[in-house]
Formats: sequence, structure tokens, C-alpha cells
Amino acid sequence: MRVALLVTLSVIVSGTTAFAEDGWVLWEKTRQVYRRKVIAETERQLAPYETRDQCLLGAQQQAPGSELLRPGDPGRDFGGRLVTVNPDGSTRVVRFDKRDPEGPSQWHYYTCQPDSVNPTMLVPRR
Repeated sequence: MRVALLVTLSVIVSGTTAFAEDGWVLWEKTRQVYRRKVIAETERQLAPYETRDQCLLGAQQQAPGSELLRPGDPGRDFGGRLVTVNPDGSTRVVRFDKRDPEGPSQWHYYTCQPDSVNPTMLVPRR
């Protein structure tokens, strides 16, 4: 009986570990901002990847200029497009009109999550 229980537990544990390592998904969260207030927000999957490094490269490709920055560096302005690479490797792109910095802008966040995680279902931190 004990042997069967141990075999069953080892199969469950090894299956769970393998599932957690299956792949990564690149997510995009977009916020429409006007006068410092969020007026619309969407979140969607962009692409699946086999590894986290491949996913982070995909995030970098969504944010031209991010390849020039190291994680944690201050954002860089590329003429109405502010690009930041966060310490976790995620990227943020803010598009705005330089003549009206308080006017409408779009904020794009690109993050990589394990394919078993859906960030739209996570509870926001308070």
C-alpha cells in the first residue's frame, strides 16, 4: 500500500513540475491615458515561446530601442516614445505627443508569464 502511494505521489509531483516548465507567453497590457487618468485598458496574449529568454526577446522586439537599455536603467525618450526595461526583463513603451505631454498617451507593458499563468486573473496588489 505504501509503495503504491509513494509511486502515485512521485508521478503527481513530476507531472506538476513538467507542466510548470512547458512554456512562456508574451502578454501586452495597453492603457489609454488622458490628463493622467486611465480611460481604457486591455490585456491580451501576443505569442507563446518555449523558454523565458525567447519570450523576453519577443518583448524586446515589441519595444524598439529596448535593446539599447539594460534592465533597471532609466527610460529613454525616442522622440515621443519613452522606453523602459524593468529589472525583471519586462518592457514598457509610452507613446505621447511631445508638444502636449498632458494630452492623450498610450502605455504598453510587455511581460512574460509561464503558460500556466493568466495575468488577467491575478488579484491586483493594494
